[in-house]
Amino acid sequence: MYGLWAYNVFFDDTGYFVISTTSDRGNKEAILSMVEEHLEGVRRGEVDAERVAEAQAALKGRWALAMEDNVERAVWLAQWSVVLSADEPVPDYQAAIDTVTPEDLSRVVETYFTPQRRYLGLHQPVATVASGARAVGIVVGLGLSTWVARQLWRRARADRKRGGATHRRLTG
Repeated sequence: MYGLWAYNVFFDDTGYFVISTTSDRGNKEAILSMVEEHLEGVRRGEVDAERVAEAQAALKGRWALAMEDNVERAVWLAQWSVVLSADEPVPDYQAAIDTVTPEDLSRVVETYFTPQRRYLGLHQPVATVASGARAVGIVVGLGLSTWVARQLWRRARADRKRGGATHRRLTG
């Protein structure tokens, strides 16, 4: 496995959670097993409070950096205007993140990460770096072989022409 990412994709009315990785083709079952085991551990409540605190700090830090840009802050505030009524305040993101507990994570996994709500998407490219390099090597090898064969054929043809002309001069 070369990398592992987890993130949310939000839409106006719904969204989904993604666990994504890149790997060699033969690792699919091992990766699925690893993800399944981790989700099962979270569902059973095997989440370290210290790791939750680290994740909270990372989320709040990323949010703070994103909100330094006034355009991003304006977009964030404008998005709330669509879902909140006129008398509702904009939620305090950092305070909401601080209230998340390991038990909340277990409840979310139990509720939303059920097999009925999951789907698996695999992207298997037609050409990878390795297969592309192999194809380029084959094309270059065939091209070089063709060029060498043509050079040898031309040389043999030129030698025959010279030999034939010399032979005619001597006998004719």
